[in-house]
Amino acid sequence: MPQILSSLTKNKQSQITEWFKTITANKPTVIYSSVDIRNSGYKVAPVDTNLFPAGFNNLSDSQKEQATEQFKRFLDSHQTIALIPENHDRNFYYWQNLLTLKQIIEDAGKQVTITTYDDSFAGTKEFADGTTTEVKLATVKDNKLVIDSVTPDIIISNKDFSASSPALLQSIQQPIYPPISHGWYRRRKDKHFMAYEKVANKFAKDFAIDPWLIDSYFRRCGKIDFKTRKGLDCIANNVEKLIYKITEKYKQYDIKDTPYVYIKANTGTYGMGIMVVENGEQVYEINKKTRNKMNTTKDGNITTEVVIQEGIPTIDSINNNPAEPTLYQVNNQSIGGFWRSNTQANDRTNLNSTGMLFNGLEVNNEYWQQLSLIAQLATLSTTSEEFEVEDFMI
Repeated sequence: MPQILSSLTKNKQSQITEWFKTITANKPTVIYSSVDIRNSGYKVAPVDTNLFPAGFNNLSDSQKEQATEQFKRFLDSHQTIALIPENHDRNFYYWQNLLTLKQIIEDAGKQVTITTYDDSFAGTKEFADGTTTEVKLATVKDNKLVIDSVTPDIIISNKDFSASSPALLQSIQQPIYPPISHGWYRRRKDKHFMAYEKVANKFAKDFAIDPWLIDSYFRRCGKIDFKTRKGLDCIANNVEKLIYKITEKYKQYDIKDTPYVYIKANTGTYGMGIMVVENGEQVYEINKKTRNKMNTTKDGNITTEVVIQEGIPTIDSINNNPAEPTLYQVNNQSIGGFWRSNTQANDRTNLNSTGMLFNGLEVNNEYWQQLSLIAQLATLSTTSEEFEVEDFMI
């Protein structure tokens, strides 16, 4: 962790806390999020921020208790909750997450019903271990979502709306968290990185540090078709520009690493649509298998835009495997997280892929305070994201 950041969280924690109180005063509260963070030793920054997080089953018991307390505060007087899941019939790990999330909210004294607006997905779900759970079909009456004649006070979505904004939910009056407009059908990673850059710059200015130490450079390309190789010139040109910019920073801090970048689909999550290159020429050299992998993301969505993001190698490891922390926030507060390690990756590549493992993350120590700061900045930035989709200009 950069020494200047360690010094900040150690000596100015009360000022940092007050800074967040001031800057979030007129911002909406984010119900929950998860933030993947990379620490290279010379810088630490978020590499992904998910507003519809899975993985609650990987939290420790004490962290789940913290989540319960924050859900209780966020939900306040709301008692009946509709919980919308992803349409994953066979993904038992996802359902472990969802049922854990349901239990966390129920422990806050709320009544939670797992529901769907898709009649083809409603019914009893049975998993390989013999467990079952019921997904109830919701209908709309008088512009309100109704489940078995019960009208829930509030709707929480754990579905990230990758494909579209559901027509049935657009006219309902109950609050929906996160808002449907934050779904991946509309949200863009470059808009998030742009919003984070502004927040990081503000924090860095107020605490007299270089914003690069808590941020990563990025660029965007649109009108991409990996199958026909359309748009590769844009990607290669911007890779070169970004590598040059990173190289100059490495010179400034006497960093001996070789600069590299991630090329990511501009929408979606689950670690899909990601590749690593060190120069523009490698963009032209990607084989058919890699182009096919980059061409589609979750739910079969076609990649037409990419974000090129500064690569941050991780110095963290679990059992000699590269690792990165994922922090969870509920009600704008860091409540816990876990380590994602990977037996088939290295310190420069995407760890959210085949071979990943999960380990407990210790909280309330000095490292946790530093990671929590980055997670709070990333979550705060999501409240300022813009969702307009624009053509990219080099």
